Amino acid sequence: MSRIRRTSAVDEVFLLIQDKIHRGEYSVGQVLPPQKNLALEYGVGASTIREALGKLAMLGYLSAKQGVGTTVISNSSAGQVSSLGQYIFLNSAELVHFMEARICLERAALRSAAFKATDEDFARLEAIIGEQKNAVELLDSALFSRHDKAFHMELMTVGRNPILAQYMCIIRDGLFSFIEEATRMEKVMSSSIAFHREILKHLRERDSLRAEKTLVEHLWDVARIVEDNLGHETGLSRLFGRELLSFACLNGA
Repeated sequence: MSRIRRTSAVDEVFLLIQDKIHRGEYSVGQVLPPQKNLALEYGVGASTIREALGKLAMLGYLSAKQGVGTTVISNSSAGQVSSLGQYIFLNSAELVHFMEARICLERAALRSAAFKATDEDFARLEAIIGEQKNAVELLDSALFSRHDKAFHMELMTVGRNPILAQYMCIIRDGLFSFIEEATRMEKVMSSSIAFHREILKHLRERDSLRAEKTLVEHLWDVARIVEDNLGHETGLSRLFGRELLSFACLNGA
């Protein structure tokens, strides 16, 4: 039984069911268990289940019909982001917009994490980095990509703001194909671990500014590797370059 904490119950049920959809435990076309069964499974009230399912329906994951039940109609691999507009097939401009939103969310989470993270949080992040290292040694790019997602989503969790975490899920859905391809590149795999360790180091030092700067440097590095492989600009390296300039301005202030 996947029982949860009583605080932010709707948010936690939302994330748990969304994760099952992402991982295929609830596949597209499948009708979810009745709400009373879900309430028993997660140890919450019926109203909590209704609200969580309502959010998932708003995001385009579910469809509820009387006499049929609640059906899964989309998952993350489809890049469903209906609540943020119809950005399903990304062109370069849309890619930049999604990534710009991601920077705002992840930097905000890092600022919060620098003050709120516990030793247990740091241990989880360290463990994920260890799994990434194992994936590189095994030359398993799919496994590495999975742990890369886990690291960045754990940063959002450590920030203790469920709203930021939810929006990050939406943004990552919009960037799904790009992130999947980028994190499977050999150069990205090898450099990401070093950047992740540096981010964790600064969080342990409670230095949010350095953690944010390292995050942007990490994303800039990924963008340059991707653009080198594509043979043309996507606009991402310029976006992250501008972000890095903002740190230089802060240091000069």
